Amino acid sequence: MRRRKRSAQVEQSRRLRWLVLCATWWAMLTLASVSGIWPTVFVMGIVVALGHWYSARHTGAPDTRLRLLLCVCLLVALGAMYADITVGAFGGAVPQAKFGIWAQVITSFELRTRRNLYSTTLHSFVIMYPAALLSFDVTYGLFLLVFLLICAAILMYTYVVDERASGTSVLVVPTSEPFRTREGAALAAGALAWLVGLAAVAGCFFLVQPRFPGRQLFSPVSISIPVDGGYHGQILSPAFQMAQLTGRSTGNTGYFGFNSNLDLRYRQRPSTDVVMYVRSPVWSYWRGITFDHYTGTDWQITDLWTQRLPVTRGGFFRVPPDAGSETEVVGAGGREAVQTFYYVRDMPNIVYAAYWPYDVYFPSDGLFIDHSAGLRASRELKAGTTYSILSRVPALDAATLRSAGDAYPSQILSVYLQLPAMTPRVLQLAKDITAHELTNYDRMLAIDRMLRTACVYDLSIPVLPPGKDATDQFLFVDKRGYCEQFATAEVVLARLVGIPARLAVGYAAGEFNAVTGLYTVRASDAHGWAEAYFPGVGWVLFDASAGAPANPSTRVPARWLLPHMRMMSPSSVHLGITRLAHGGIVLLQSVIGASLSILFEHPVMVGVLLVALALLGGISGVYRLVQKRRVRWRAQPASSVAHAYDKGVTALGKAGFPVKLGSQTPLEYLDAAAVPDQVSEDLQELTALANRVLYDQQSETPEEARRAETLAKSLGRYARRVPGPGTALR
Repeated sequence: MRRRKRSAQVEQSRRLRWLVLCATWWAMLTLASVSGIWPTVFVMGIVVALGHWYSARHTGAPDTRLRLLLCVCLLVALGAMYADITVGAFGGAVPQAKFGIWAQVITSFELRTRRNLYSTTLHSFVIMYPAALLSFDVTYGLFLLVFLLICAAILMYTYVVDERASGTSVLVVPTSEPFRTREGAALAAGALAWLVGLAAVAGCFFLVQPRFPGRQLFSPVSISIPVDGGYHGQILSPAFQMAQLTGRSTGNTGYFGFNSNLDLRYRQRPSTDVVMYVRSPVWSYWRGITFDHYTGTDWQITDLWTQRLPVTRGGFFRVPPDAGSETEVVGAGGREAVQTFYYVRDMPNIVYAAYWPYDVYFPSDGLFIDHSAGLRASRELKAGTTYSILSRVPALDAATLRSAGDAYPSQILSVYLQLPAMTPRVLQLAKDITAHELTNYDRMLAIDRMLRTACVYDLSIPVLPPGKDATDQFLFVDKRGYCEQFATAEVVLARLVGIPARLAVGYAAGEFNAVTGLYTVRASDAHGWAEAYFPGVGWVLFDASAGAPANPSTRVPARWLLPHMRMMSPSSVHLGITRLAHGGIVLLQSVIGASLSILFEHPVMVGVLLVALALLGGISGVYRLVQKRRVRWRAQPASSVAHAYDKGVTALGKAGFPVKLGSQTPLEYLDAAAVPDQVSEDLQELTALANRVLYDQQSETPEEARRAETLAKSLGRYARRVPGPGTALR
């Protein structure tokens, strides 16, 4: 109860206020480093410093008028956040995080008590959360480590201050300032070593954990995109202009397939620039649009029909089960997966997602869906756009697809079997590949295998000659190409044997960073693949491009930070050690083999055990440090007599007289000190007062406190006037 009352008192420590201000500054700096809101952070950093200065100077009774003004400012900041979300009044970048900064700046003018300082430190930690969401590399870990160290310093400092005030501290010995400094440094070093050790053990535990598919929390939407009421379903692409369709292009960040027409005569080598980051618990292609009509030289979207999605009461868009005139919903076997997309470049109005999306958290008041469940905004998406999508990713198996049959709906057959006049050799190739296959699924796998073995992935293929069919040229002349050629050939061959198929474009999953949990998607990851229709199942992805996973629709990977570790089964580890074992090493080999088997078979249990051991070791280390430094004089100079005694003996020590050691009691120091007779009586009387107050557990009287202060001043004057002998106890 006494501690709780003290925490509500006015905080007078300027050092503590400086530490809290440093935590605030560091949280703002972290957010600015990942979101780019440097002007806001620079201005607000200055204002929050003024707020802390004002709070330190005005620690009197609470000012009702000031509190009313701060309340009004918070309401204004809330309105500003709403304006930033709806119309982008302040740039539209991370409006919720900016509101957090504004609120912290406003409340910094009312930080009177310890409790207020704790609250603003917690507020700083909250600001670190959106920074974590927007961080795309391990740099954030360094920012977080520094922030935690500042918080640890705040807690350690307040603990020491409280213990001094209570007069029961055993952490610091009050005999001299140098000794207190050494004690504090040792304790801080021990705490830092414990924190670093815990972080190291947790990092090692993190390294060996697989990243299994799962469901993650929704991430906040960060910008606003006004809806253009004149939108009519067209694809808007600011990143690539379709000005030259028969030449070559290199270094583009856009992709010529993100248009209503995909021209197979075009040759492009995209750059490796990052276009977006994706946080997803499952591997997937990020699907954009599909093409249904093949002319021999290009793909077209014949139906630009779109439907505006309804907004639920929760503020997100819900894709109706019957959305898209030709889409079948994946059944209960699908896996729910939340993806969050962070755009770092201007992008088309295509809203990418893992197929099949059904809940969309998008920063706009309007979103549209086309006939193939592709999502589109009403205008181009700017860099900084962030949105989240909940998809039901198909969990398919070969048995399900083989049993799907061929009872196709008429509207599927009328659109997705269309072909121009194909050359006889392409027709014959399709028949030869699938002649011995009994199901449409096996026919698709046969086509996939043929393309992987007979054709080579190559970005430097020649331009398509005039009058030539792109599929015939790819299969029989060039025999090399990029993803559009592979996907086109797969769709054409599937249609020739009666399987409805279409071409889809979007992005490959990208490079997975197991530390950040993000997929890094580059312009060069723009990709095209085939989708085949299976009755009762829907559209299933097939990708024959070199380097693409075989049968990606049934792929459920477990991702490891150290990819080679998944190849190290307990049996292989045991075998490798056995080959090195000779004579007396056999026993050691058995122990190590068993340990590694436990590690790989039960990594979670081992990780929990390591973390528990690290915690116990850290606590034990700090406890032993405190015990080692424990002294018999348990009181602090919070007592006036003890404080006066400390000043007196410190003055003698600085003047060259024997220095009081931390292990000495006042009586032991009196016996060992070689002080002249003219101050011996003063030191004896001061020692008696200190000894009675500290060890007899008796309360000091005001007269004793005044007398002790007088004696300490007398010793100080003598020490300044007469140099001591210069001896010190060792």
